[in-house]
Amino acid sequence: MQAVAGDPMDADQVLAFWLKECSPSQWFVKDQALDELLRRRFIDLTRQAIAGELAAWGRGCWPWTGPGAAAGSVPSPDLA
Repeated sequence: MQAVAGDPMDADQVLAFWLKECSPSQWFVKDQALDELLRRRFIDLTRQAIAGELAAWGRGCWPWTGPGAAAGSVPSPDLA
């Protein structure tokens, strides 16, 4: 099942997107279709992270703990 904007999402879904749906060759290549897919699927999540609403995602996730740790879970910094 694919999440869409507005659906609740968790960190496992973000990881599944990057590690199962995408290949490493897509991670650092400019691709407008992938960018649009990221926007559609993760824009709400990105906005939640910016608003500080995903702080719980970073708790207990060594070494990325503390304030702002949820930012590491966001699919792309340039979505918003």
